[in-house]
Amino acid sequence: MVRTQSILSTISSYYGYIVLVSVVFAVLIALYIARSFSNPIKNIEREMINLGNSKYKLSNYKFKNRELISLQTTLNQIKTDTKLKVESIENQKYALEKLNDELKKESDLRSTFIARLSHELKTPLMVISATAEALEDGIIKEDEIDASYQTILDEVDKATTIIKDIINTYKNTSTNKDSGLKMVRFNLNELVDEILSSLEPLYEKKRFTMAKKYDSTVYISADKGMIKEVVSNYLTNAFKYTDEGGKIEINIQELNDCFRFEVKNYGSFISEENLNKIWLPFFREKEDVDKSSTGMGLYLVKEILEKHSFNYGVTNFDEGVVSFFEVKK
Repeated sequence: MVRTQSILSTISSYYGYIVLVSVVFAVLIALYIARSFSNPIKNIEREMINLGNSKYKLSNYKFKNRELISLQTTLNQIKTDTKLKVESIENQKYALEKLNDELKKESDLRSTFIARLSHELKTPLMVISATAEALEDGIIKEDEIDASYQTILDEVDKATTIIKDIINTYKNTSTNKDSGLKMVRFNLNELVDEILSSLEPLYEKKRFTMAKKYDSTVYISADKGMIKEVVSNYLTNAFKYTDEGGKIEINIQELNDCFRFEVKNYGSFISEENLNKIWLPFFREKEDVDKSSTGMGLYLVKEILEKHSFNYGVTNFDEGVVSFFEVKK
């Protein structure tokens, strides 16, 4: 009995430890089981939050439960579909904003055209009207009649030029930047020589020194009629702002990745504040140089070259101004 009581006493003293250890093991097992269920749910919850924050990276958790695997697959599909729809909406939004900007630009341009057209035509029409009335009333002396008729003809020519410039510009500034291009492959050297030939009386009259330098025979693909407008505008601008007896240089260069056409006029410069303004419609840096000009030339050049996606510019250099455009090879 004594020995039995001793054994029972020993067992009783360790019983509390055994119970404590059992409880600890039970708690650990319970935590493990709870985590095995709660972690996947937390991961799914985190992915849903990321989806709400426009984060579409696909999840790749190693779930063992078939239902959780199916839920993850469905969530990844939702992410993919949502990402595609959001991108589609963003693209449509960008396209609508671009269209809205272009429509606004066209509306503003149309309003400006009308206002400027009425302003530009007011003076020649007033001169024509006043001269015609004077002729009708017989208040012009007989020896001045021919000069008066010539004044009317000059003003008619001026008004016609203004209207043609504005219509031509408006025709070439459609909302669709790629519309209206008749792409052909042609010899740029020959086109420049053809334009120079037609302008020969003008530069001979002002006794310009004309220098030409062609690196090679250059063929480009573009709308030939539009590029002719660009070259003509660059050349006539150079003639307009070069003093009599001055020098004009025309270069066609073959660079590493492009062909470059440029016109240099020596002796005059564009003020720094006006270098960006020269591309605006109706802008004229020197109103007194050519009063018949509508100021649409370089605006038309900009629209044409942007339609072709050609690099272009007008800048000052040490001795004057250079106007250029570049065609990628």
